[in-house]
This record gives sequence, C-alpha cells and structure tokens, in this order.
Amino acid sequence: QLVYVVEAEKGVLQMFSYGITNVVATCGKQVSQSQIDKLSRLCVDICFLFDKDVSFNELKELSNKFVNKSKIMCAIDNDNILTEKESPTDNYKKLKHLLDNNIVVLKG
Repeated sequence: QLVYVVEAEKGVLQMFSYGITNVVATCGKQVSQSQIDKLSRLCVDICFLFDKDVSFNELKELSNKFVNKSKIMCAIDNDNILTEKESPTDNYKKLKHLLDNNIVVLKG
C-alpha cells in the first residue's frame, strides 16, 4: 500500500478527480513532527509529490525524520516537464509521467 503526500489541499482534490484517492496534504512544504508521526502510523509506503521548488536534498532530509520501516519515495522532475509554478498534480499527463518515470527511493 502507498500514500501520496502533496503540499496543498488542491492536489488532493485534483488527484481524486483522476481516480487516485490515497492522497493527503501537508498544507505546505514544511512537514511537522505530528504529520510525520501520523504518516508513520499508516504503516504504508510514502511518496512525496512536492512542487519543483523543493529540492532533492530537502526531501532526503525529510525522509530521515521517519523512523519506521516504510519506504519513503518522491517524484523528482528530472525530465523538466513542470513549469516553475506548476504543481505535479496540475496536469494528469505530467503527473502520470512523473509517477511512471521519475520516482526516486529516499529511504527503505
């Protein structure tokens, strides 16, 4: 099982409209310890779909805050398909490309 973690509530709604319902939002790129604890208690793999302005190093640092055995992943736009202000969830074709081709394991 897997949960996608996006920054904004809008991303949850967009993914739901694409038929993807295992999504939660952090309400920003900062993830609190309480949110980390709640995500950890799900006992599922976690995939961050954060905006392009969040660096790989920031995501790697975030993954190190998880102490459970869940696999922590992220989508990294190595193909440069997103515009500067575009969220990974704004366009279904781009989201699908990221999920199919650009998932990186951070931990686990």
